[in-house]
Amino acid sequence: MDNISINYTAIYATQNSRRDAYLDLLGTSLRFINQAYCVKDFPTYKKCIENFNSTSLKLIEKFAEEDLIDCVKIIMCFENFLKGLLIKKGYIVHEIDLKGFNGKFRQLGNINSSPVKISDYTKIEDYVEEPESNFNVLRGLKLKTLQINAILKNPAYQRIIDLPIDVTNAVKNYNERRNILHLKLLKGTYFHSNKLKDLETIIRFVNNKLIKSFNYYMLTGDYTNKKLLKNINVA
Repeated sequence: MDNISINYTAIYATQNSRRDAYLDLLGTSLRFINQAYCVKDFPTYKKCIENFNSTSLKLIEKFAEEDLIDCVKIIMCFENFLKGLLIKKGYIVHEIDLKGFNGKFRQLGNINSSPVKISDYTKIEDYVEEPESNFNVLRGLKLKTLQINAILKNPAYQRIIDLPIDVTNAVKNYNERRNILHLKLLKGTYFHSNKLKDLETIIRFVNNKLIKSFNYYMLTGDYTNKKLLKNINVA
C-alpha cells in the first residue's frame, strides 16, 4: 500500500492489494462512526429520545447541534465501507473517463449506472507504466469515485454488496436527513422513534459485521498492530 496515496489505481492490482484497500477503508469507516456524538454516547441519546419531554433542554441542544455532523460521519462510514467491499469483490469504484483515450473505455459505461468489474476493465487495457512517475497505472480512471446514492439505490449494486434491507433503508434515511438538515427545527427533526430505530439498526450491523470483519483480519493477517476493536456500547 506504500504507493496508494500517489497511484490510487494500485488498489486494483492484486487480490492482496484489494484486500488491503478494503481493510484500510474499513478502518476509516469505523473511525468515522465512532466519532459521531450520538454513537459515542448512544445510551444517553436513546434515553433522550425515549424521555424527550422530561429531558433537559441543554442535553437536547447538544445532540441537536451535532446532528448534521453525526449524519455526515455515519454516511461517510458506510461510503468507505461499501466502496471497500466493492473493491474487495473485484469492482471499480473510480469513475471512468469515457471520452478520453479515443473512447476505448466507453463500452464499460458510467459506474454510477452499472457496476464494472476490474477484470472487464483490464481486458481493454491492463496496467501501463506512466513515464512521469514510473508507476504502473490504469489509465482512464478518474480521482472522483462512485456516488453513495448509486450504491444504495441501484439494484445491481445491492445484489453485490448484499446489505440487509433494514440496514439499507436506515442508511438511506440518514443520507436523506443529511441532505435536508441545513434547515434545523429542534423538535421533530432530531428526536423521534424512527430515527432511534435506524441508529440501532446501524449500530447493530456495525458491531456484527464491520467490527467483526476488522478484528478477523487483525487476528489472521500479517499485521504488526493487532489492536482489536470493541463493539459500540448500546446498553
